[in-house]
Amino acid sequence: KSISPEEIKRYELQIRLASFRTKLEIARLEEFNFEEAYKNFKEKAGKKTKAMEIIEEWMRTDKRVLILSSLPGMGKTFAAAFWLYRLWKKAWLKNYTKLTFFFIQEKELFGSAALSREEREEAIQDARNAAFLVLDDFAQIQPRTDAEKEDIRVYYEDLIDWRRKISQKKFNGMLPRMIITTNLTLQEFKALPYLSDRFWSRMKAISSFKRIEDDDY
Repeated sequence: KSISPEEIKRYELQIRLASFRTKLEIARLEEFNFEEAYKNFKEKAGKKTKAMEIIEEWMRTDKRVLILSSLPGMGKTFAAAFWLYRLWKKAWLKNYTKLTFFFIQEKELFGSAALSREEREEAIQDARNAAFLVLDDFAQIQPRTDAEKEDIRVYYEDLIDWRRKISQKKFNGMLPRMIITTNLTLQEFKALPYLSDRFWSRMKAISSFKRIEDDDY
C-alpha cells in the first residue's frame, strides 16, 4: 500500500513533536486554541489585563521568577499560559528545538487528583528542567503528613536551586524564566510551613512578587 503525502507529512510532524516537547506540553500548548481565545477575550475586555501588563514589564527585567498573586478571576492563569504559548510559538517558528516549555498545576504533582506515579515523576523532572515554566495555582495543596510536607519542601528547594544556578544562562538568547500563580498574599506565601528559610534566601535574589488588583474577568 502506498503512503500518501499527507500521511508522510503527519508522520514527520509527529517525530518532530516527540523530540521537541513532552506529552503534557502537546496537550497544553497545541490543543488549546489560544489565538481564538485571545481574540474573544480582546473583543469582550477591550484591553490587556493587569496580569498581562505585569508579565510584559517583568520580561524587561532580569528577574527569572515572577510570583503572580491575586484573588480568583483576575486572569493570572490565562495571562501566564498565553505568555508561555507565545514563547513556544516563537521557538517553533524559529526551530529552536532545544528550548523546553512546561505548564503544570500544583495539584497534578501533589494533590489527590495527581497524575499517575510514572507521569508524575516525568512531570516533576520536566518542570524542573524547563527553560520556561508556569506553575499554576501554587499552595492549593495542604500536605496531610510530615512525609508529604517534606516531599513538597525538597521539590521546591530543588526547583529554585536549579533556576538560580542557570540564572545567567541563555537559551537562544532568551533568559530562562518561570511564572508562579497563586491566590496567596506575600505574607501568606512566606508563612507556608514547607517553604524553608533556605528556599527564601535563594528565591529573593531571582524573583519578583506582584499582587494584582483588577476587574474580575
